Amino acid sequence: MNIPEKVRIGGHEIEVTFEKSMARDMDTMGTSCFNALQIRIDETLPQTAKESVFLHEIIHIIDRMNNIELSEKQVIQLESGLYQVIQDNKIF
Repeated sequence: MNIPEKVRIGGHEIEVTFEKSMARDMDTMGTSCFNALQIRIDETLPQTAKESVFLHEIIHIIDRMNNIELSEKQVIQLESGLYQVIQDNKIF
C-alpha cells in the first residue's frame, strides 16, 4: 500500500508525516489530529505496521468528522478487518 504525503478525507486535505521513535518516546505508533489536519506515523515501524497505523488513523479522523464516537476497541476492530481485506485482495 502506498502511503501518500497527503490524503483527502471529507473534503479536507490531511498531511501525513513520519516521525522517529514515536512508539519508544511517546508510547504510540501513530496519532491523528483533525484540528491540525494531520496524521503522524512512527517511521521505524515495518511497512505493514505503517500501513495498518495509517488506516487506523484515517478511521479516527472519519469518526471525529462525523461524530460517530467509536471506542478505541471499535477503531482497532474496523482497522484490522479492513486491512485484512485490502491485503488479501491486493486492493491497493
